[in-house]
Amino acid sequence: MSKKTLMTLVASLGFLALTVLSVFGFAATHQAAHAAAGSKTVHLAFTGLISAGQGKGTPLTGGLTEVVQNGGAFAGALTLPGGAKIPTTGQITGAKISITFAVSATVSITGTGKFEKTGDYIGRFQVFAGKNKTADGIWSALPVVNNPSVIALAFVGVDDKGPDTGAIYTGAIVLNSRTLVGTFSLPTGAVIPVTAKIGADGQIRVDFHLSATTHIIGEGQPVKTTAGVLSGFAGGFKGPQVGDMGKWVSAVFTF
Repeated sequence: MSKKTLMTLVASLGFLALTVLSVFGFAATHQAAHAAAGSKTVHLAFTGLISAGQGKGTPLTGGLTEVVQNGGAFAGALTLPGGAKIPTTGQITGAKISITFAVSATVSITGTGKFEKTGDYIGRFQVFAGKNKTADGIWSALPVVNNPSVIALAFVGVDDKGPDTGAIYTGAIVLNSRTLVGTFSLPTGAVIPVTAKIGADGQIRVDFHLSATTHIIGEGQPVKTTAGVLSGFAGGFKGPQVGDMGKWVSAVFTF
């Protein structure tokens, strides 16, 4: 990975949302989800990655809020870091799911997947400009309970030293706001346990428990808006192998 690419990934906390906005060139609209009789509202941490075509390597992470009808049809929105919303519609049939993201009047993302034993939906998606497919990708969506008592972060990390140089980690961190215990879900569907500590000065330490003996440890500084509101964290990490070191950014998202 070139230094220029690395700097692009870690240059600003707004990388996730801004990259999506620049790749697809949309102005997302708000579609509120109102629960009605015979329906239920669900929240999921969504994370996707463009694996081929235009924008290859671009992550798409945020909070899904969907109102699901008794028949399995649902509608809602994906909330990106920064608050932009992409309207969504879809259908759940048994363990299978289909979902459409109405990015703009001409751009859409359509995904299919199924509910897995890992506890999340896992699938693939396609990006269309009109009727023309421009990209393919993978995605997962992990149900979130106890919302809004969670801290949700869209995460991107890049290993720039050590045996795993060039490795990129992207996904959704969801922590219980009281215990700071939670998960890191990847577009592949992998769900990694995480624990965190936040100091009095706002600094964060995140432990990614890859296995009983293998960890990635990230430490970061809080990043705030001009109004003093926490918008995410940025810092460095070590692991998973001895000598591995890298940089990471994360951006707060909601549901």
